[in-house]
Amino acid sequence: MSGTQEAIHPLVGRRLPDGALRIERYEDWLTRDAIGAPTSGQHPHPAWALLGTFRGMGADLVELFDVMDAAQDDGVLFGEASIVQTAHLEFDRDYVVTSEIRDVRRRRGSKVPVFDLVDCLVTIEDADGQVVRCTNTFVVPRRSE
Repeated sequence: MSGTQEAIHPLVGRRLPDGALRIERYEDWLTRDAIGAPTSGQHPHPAWALLGTFRGMGADLVELFDVMDAAQDDGVLFGEASIVQTAHLEFDRDYVVTSEIRDVRRRRGSKVPVFDLVDCLVTIEDADGQVVRCTNTFVVPRRSE
């Protein structure tokens, strides 16, 4: 594949199992303490918009890497995140977390000759609708072609 991709990658559109997220106050306190933020707030710390996507996914990272045809020791890296949050996350509320691979782009580099950039769209929704929409990009090293 080139940067413009002649064909759609077979991973694009692949959904992961749905997951669940519920943020307890003590978990938020621990998170705030770990990142040096004030230890209390009316809502969970904004970092939960990203943390919740990983915690609530219906697959752990090993399973996600497996879907991407990568192993734990292949050196997969977290590249970046694009987050849209339409409302505050709330304590003690149940959320449904959905995940889907949205894009795969093949790249070449000097340190890692061939790698894919894999975009995974993760949404966090409550009964009223979508609260967080986050695209997490992973850098997946591939064997040289």
